[in-house]
Amino acid sequence: RPAYDNWLVNHAHHAKHLDLVDASQTVRALHQTCRDGNHAGHRPNLDKSFNNHALNPQTGKGVGPHEWDHGIFKWAHFETKSANGQIEVKARGQTQTGGPRALPTK
Repeated sequence: RPAYDNWLVNHAHHAKHLDLVDASQTVRALHQTCRDGNHAGHRPNLDKSFNNHALNPQTGKGVGPHEWDHGIFKWAHFETKSANGQIEVKARGQTQTGGPRALPTK
């Protein structure tokens, strides 16, 4: 269904107890599809708009576009970079809250 991945990224961005990491520079990922291809979730079917009409569990109201305001990885707090054969996690410059988050410690 459309929009689940955007909601998930947005949720991780806003959740105070989660750190969102953009690993797109160091992880090879592929999107597998069936015979119906990449647009399967966009074809007319009974539950096509389920995610668009879902209720926000915290507010009990319908999910609106404003709830996906940070639903892409450019809003990640951290990013991975490859350097000298190693993968490093680095804080991104600025988050929406105005400053870089500290890297988590063990």
